[in-house]
Amino acid sequence: MVIATGTLSLGINMPCATVVFVTDNSSLTPLNFRQAAGRAGRRGFDLLGNVIFHGLPLERTRRLINSNLPSLMGHFPTSTTLILRLFNLLHGSNSAPPAVSIVNTLLSQTRISLGSGGEGFRGQVIHHIRFSIEYLRRMNLLSSTGEPMNFTALTAHLYYTEPSNFVFNALMREGVFHNICAPLSVPSKENVDPEVLVLEVNRKLTLVLAHVFGRVPFRKSDDVELWRANSKSTVLLPDLPQDAAEVVRKHNQESLKVFSKYAVTYAAQHRQEEKADALPYSGKVVGGKTELPTPQFLKPLKPVYARSPFVALSGYSDTFTSIPELASTCRDDILLEASGLPYLAVDGARLNAYIYDFLQHGSLDELVAANHVRKSEIWFMLNDFSIALATIVTTLKNLVSVGPEGEMRMGDVAVGRGVGEDILEEVIAAAETDVGANAATPSSTKLPIGRKKPKANWDDEDAVNVAGVNTSPGPDADEEGDEDEEIFGDGEGDTDRQALLKVLKGFVNLQQEFNDKFRATFATKKDAARARRKLLDAQRAANPTLVKEKKPRLRLR
Repeated sequence: MVIATGTLSLGINMPCATVVFVTDNSSLTPLNFRQAAGRAGRRGFDLLGNVIFHGLPLERTRRLINSNLPSLMGHFPTSTTLILRLFNLLHGSNSAPPAVSIVNTLLSQTRISLGSGGEGFRGQVIHHIRFSIEYLRRMNLLSSTGEPMNFTALTAHLYYTEPSNFVFNALMREGVFHNICAPLSVPSKENVDPEVLVLEVNRKLTLVLAHVFGRVPFRKSDDVELWRANSKSTVLLPDLPQDAAEVVRKHNQESLKVFSKYAVTYAAQHRQEEKADALPYSGKVVGGKTELPTPQFLKPLKPVYARSPFVALSGYSDTFTSIPELASTCRDDILLEASGLPYLAVDGARLNAYIYDFLQHGSLDELVAANHVRKSEIWFMLNDFSIALATIVTTLKNLVSVGPEGEMRMGDVAVGRGVGEDILEEVIAAAETDVGANAATPSSTKLPIGRKKPKANWDDEDAVNVAGVNTSPGPDADEEGDEDEEIFGDGEGDTDRQALLKVLKGFVNLQQEFNDKFRATFATKKDAARARRKLLDAQRAANPTLVKEKKPRLRLR
């Protein structure tokens, strides 16, 4: 027997023989009743399901059974990344009929629960898509024929970071990461330690990536200077390098130009006859029923289309200075949301330097004490950054393999996952072993619920084949593997490929350092055993006769 609230009607797969509704409640709507009553009857076990009403009036029961379901409206974000991925789908399938049907189904929705809805809303969505395509063309992600190009696969794979994925594309396109990673492949004239050079490049890459993918702003009331006192952490993220900041500002201006033009054009063509004279919350209409002539001593205001008339009373026109201003002062009946527009604030942003600080000291206690990151959120925040790094590295590696002008699509890339998920699996497997679980079951095959096992790729450290035999390299084997050696060992090729090789090498080094510190922080028995084997092998190489292996005594952290 299971006792549940109305959350049982939210689509949870929990069939049962009998469903009982106990007492009446205002939240028991016809839709919730149909959803919860649908749990009655287990497929393969029961021919009929039973629904029992206990403590409900008879008339109320009849209304629930006989009432009609409300109209359901679709809800999907018409984001710029969605448009890019639809073009990727069409191009990758050679405009196959199923792909065309999927695109038409998405774009033909007349009832979208965004904005104000209505009959003319579908036309606004099409208008928005038209200007999203214009933006993608300006960002060199789509050709004149709608064919994905350049870093389309990289931008599309980072869809969950929107709008940061478009800013990352702009930084890649303008060569910011190329300049940062250039010293890795150029022999230094001075006697510089290669490890020091790699660390310096990693810090520069981390600073830029923290601004793009790790944006956690401080509140105005946060005393950052007090938190920085007597701490290893920087706490406040340093400003972007000048060249990267200029690229982001230029990108923001391009986005503002495209989407402000969209708002003005759509409002002038489709909203000119409609008055936006109702207050947004109360809905009260403001203004007289008849127009009065403007007195001679007053200067008449310029007509506005996209700007809210209430804001225009202060002298503002349809010229916008930033994306947030466009989204906050636009008419309410125009589809614009700041979080869905490709824009990233550069000037005046006070961001938490938790990623930058973690690469510096690798201490979770410092992140909690100095950066004021909640201990329950640290794993998720670091794992999100690890997933972004894995996506960038894997996609760049495939792009280098096929060439910058190659026919690479999203389906060609098996994007890796964050190292935090591997750590979680090892912790679970080690805990199961401690309580007498079957030790013969490979731990790498036990995934969190809802996760699919990705096919073995270059960054799978503990790949397991179908027979359960460990095919991963030994503790002293080259971690990058033969495939990495083949990519980085190729000294021939065109200029574009060599430039991508430099960037790829920089991101691989950064990923290795970040994952090592992430693993060291959440160390498991498996990590400790691997480290001990490496230490023993080094001692044996120095003195083979004195070093004897002992059974390790380890505790799970």
